Amino acid sequence: MSEYYLKMNGKLLKFNDSLLTVTTGGSGGGTWDTDGYISTMTGTSSPSPFVATSDSEWHSGVAPWKAFNNDFSDQGTGWLSANTAPPHYIKIDVGAQIYIWKYAIAIYSSSAVGAPKTWTFQGSTDNSSWTTLDGQTNFTSWTNGAYVVFNLYPSPAVPPTAYRYYKVNITANASANYTEFTEMNIYQYLP
Repeated sequence: MSEYYLKMNGKLLKFNDSLLTVTTGGSGGGTWDTDGYISTMTGTSSPSPFVATSDSEWHSGVAPWKAFNNDFSDQGTGWLSANTAPPHYIKIDVGAQIYIWKYAIAIYSSSAVGAPKTWTFQGSTDNSSWTTLDGQTNFTSWTNGAYVVFNLYPSPAVPPTAYRYYKVNITANASANYTEFTEMNIYQYLP
């Protein structure tokens, strides 16, 4: 694995194929995951400790865990909500409180009628009280079968709170009632 260094604004950035480390003045800093935190899921709660849920699914072949299976091959490999008008949500329990600094969503086709258009991204420590970390309104800049990344904090800012549960609440789609996610992931910050 190759390592690279870049000095920017008095900070030394060290990165390799999957991690970015920031050091400030020889002390402090942390590590930013650039590969995605969630392992390839093979079921609703597999592998442990991950548990993926949603408000609904079109059928069992497009269950919410499919949005975390690292399969970008076609529309049928991700999550599709029921064909009812939004709101819809998809949620991941990561098993313990972690800090994240960005999240990513992939849509199979940029012209997908089920692509989310307006949503909030939220975190919770107890799966009951939710804090909004990001919001998008009338978003249409999807790339076919590739992640679009949403930064929560300007790097190298340290995320203020660690959460166990992360949820996307969709209130509008491109034009369909159902919501489509081909893939989703979150990116951990290690203090």
